[in-house]
Amino acid sequence: MPPKQRTKGKQEIYNENQAALEFYWRISLCSSAVQIISVVAFFSWLRSLATALMIGMHYLAIRVMRSIARPKFSGNQLIDGGIDLSLTNGMGEHMKDLILFSALLQFGALFTDYFWCLIVVAPIRVVYIVWPLLSPWLRSSSENVQEKPKPKPNPRKERRIYK
Repeated sequence: MPPKQRTKGKQEIYNENQAALEFYWRISLCSSAVQIISVVAFFSWLRSLATALMIGMHYLAIRVMRSIARPKFSGNQLIDGGIDLSLTNGMGEHMKDLILFSALLQFGALFTDYFWCLIVVAPIRVVYIVWPLLSPWLRSSSENVQEKPKPKPNPRKERRIYK
């Protein structure tokens, strides 16, 4: 039998969340700074627009991660450490993936502008994640909902048939 997985305490969750937020903030800051320097050195409208889009994506992802991991304090005492950002298939993990993906795009775009074409992968990933939630509503037809129940057979007729 595999050993039982250890649960994390609220202080441990708080410390890990703060470390993760700091780490991803630094990744976002470094990749955006390098990209801004590139835009200033070799200006083009495509690069400036794509850089603004990436900075917006980083900002929103960091903002979502901070709201997920928001701790609650009473005075100096920690009451709740926030939701763990390391949960498998949690929103925090998806935001981390978005930050890493966009940072890699920014660094790749330093070498060639064709890396900006990979930005379409992010919406495809969103559809892939959300599809199991939306597919039951999209696949159900309106005919099944409005279908009338079949009338019950008359028991007297059944007796006549079987006698």
